[in-house]
Amino acid sequence: MSDKKEKYRQQILEIQEKLNAENRVYFDKFYETMGVNMLAYKEEIMVETVYTLLLDLLDAQYGGETASAYFGMDAVDMAKKMLEKMQRENPRYMLKVAAFIMVSGLFWSYFSEIKWFSAKPYRFSWVVYLLDIVIYLIFAVLFYRIMQLLIGRKILSYVILWLMLCLMIGTFVLISLFLKDFQAIAVPALTSKVIGCILLVIYGIGAFAWYRDMK
Repeated sequence: MSDKKEKYRQQILEIQEKLNAENRVYFDKFYETMGVNMLAYKEEIMVETVYTLLLDLLDAQYGGETASAYFGMDAVDMAKKMLEKMQRENPRYMLKVAAFIMVSGLFWSYFSEIKWFSAKPYRFSWVVYLLDIVIYLIFAVLFYRIMQLLIGRKILSYVILWLMLCLMIGTFVLISLFLKDFQAIAVPALTSKVIGCILLVIYGIGAFAWYRDMK
């Protein structure tokens, strides 16, 4: 995280404590609504926008006005209005995040199945890996679209999030149970371990590079 974003976040935390109960509820709702869209927009611009709005709200409070009266709309509509004017994140950024999560899942799926203390060959189904990728992409797109439609509905968003996660994990488990031997490929024990170690090094380097890039 850049120093500028960290500075804004810290100032937001400090200033929001000065809001009265009614304005704090308004701001929290606004902040939550903006946060749902964090990945889709430039994070630094979004945090700066939230900070600027918070300063305006604090000034209005000192003038005896409530947030609803000052902005002329509720928190969710205010967030939507701000998002309409905000610069969207580069689609490549979204793809990087989605790709990293997918690659992480595939790597750990392979790495965790290696029989490190056994001489038995490592067997895996390429069909399972392919279906896992397809299922993940479908759920990722569906989740993002649904969250966009449920802006401002915090509880419902959480419920749908957990339901989708459970459904996705359940789908992965069923695919693994019923198709783990379909078109299975046997890899010699030593070879599977060497491949696992090589992939671990590559994944570690890639994860570190990704983390630095995200900062």
